[in-house]
Amino acid sequence: MNVNSTYRTYIDNLNCGGATHSQHLTGEAEDLQTGPGTAAIQADIESKGPLYQSLRSAGIGGFGIGVSFIHLDTRKSGNSPDRLNGSYALWYYAGVKKTLIL
Repeated sequence: MNVNSTYRTYIDNLNCGGATHSQHLTGEAEDLQTGPGTAAIQADIESKGPLYQSLRSAGIGGFGIGVSFIHLDTRKSGNSPDRLNGSYALWYYAGVKKTLIL
């Protein structure tokens, strides 16, 4: 696993197509290149498995799933319910399909 991106300047964020209010702009996000392991990580996050639980315990509240990378950030709530840890954000980048119905 390699780190693709952490803190970005406004110009860097603009150049890579980042969201206007990206967590990268405040240094509260990272993108990890996960290659062929992405599907297993995606399944764990969607099923709220042990990796997901560990990340939530570490303060991660945003999960973006790409074809070969995972975005993680420290937002406090989101659009997906979790009775144990509070809501979290989960989204999918182009080319990624959900593996579970949430």
